[in-house]
Amino acid sequence: MHAPIEEAQSKIREAISRTLRRGGKVLIPSFTLERTQEVVYFLNELLKEKLIPFVPIYVDSPLATNITELFEYHTDYLNKKIGDDIVRGESPFGLLNLRFIKEQKESKALNADNRAMIIIAGSGMCESGRILHHLQNNIEDSRNMIVVVGYMARDTLGRRIVEKEKIVRIFGIEYELNAEVVTINAMSGHADQRELLEFATACLPLKKVFLVHGEEDQTKALLDILSLKGISAHAPVKNEEVLLD
Repeated sequence: MHAPIEEAQSKIREAISRTLRRGGKVLIPSFTLERTQEVVYFLNELLKEKLIPFVPIYVDSPLATNITELFEYHTDYLNKKIGDDIVRGESPFGLLNLRFIKEQKESKALNADNRAMIIIAGSGMCESGRILHHLQNNIEDSRNMIVVVGYMARDTLGRRIVEKEKIVRIFGIEYELNAEVVTINAMSGHADQRELLEFATACLPLKKVFLVHGEEDQTKALLDILSLKGISAHAPVKNEEVLLD
């Protein structure tokens, strides 16, 4: 069950403020489409209310930069408030302390910059992309923080960070995970148990529901609650065949 989105903003504020007070860097691995823009929006709101310090913020991703430009161009697809803000020149993506980075040289320069800052970079699960270089250079410093704002699949570097393994491997080299890790589940783009149950209930009558995408423990929990609601459900295993009549 996901926490309310308001909780995400509160947790981001607390995490960032705590890190910046000790002079650390905040690293946010993020998906380039929608999640990066959502994080930037939250940071914009926090800065407007003066709830976090005014420090450099970097979106270090050519793809996220291009996508954000599309967000600002196609305002008709945004809610009215954000669309109107952009038209008035008050875009949440136009912060004075926000820089979008495309060039690799600029990205690498951040590793030599010892100032407190916020870096948002892909990939979201820390399996590729520029976030790996930032983790490599900052993960062993206890002043720094990794803020997880999306789902981390099993057997990914992101998942090992979420589970706070003492030693993680980046580019084949082992590093101590000394940076603080904060996970914000409220920002998940997936439907939670309640939303999935509402969806299935709205589709009744159903012969059977098949649960084919999800981790084993979560699948089992959803299977149980569907059964309690009188909905026939099944979680197939690998190579199982089911005849649909």
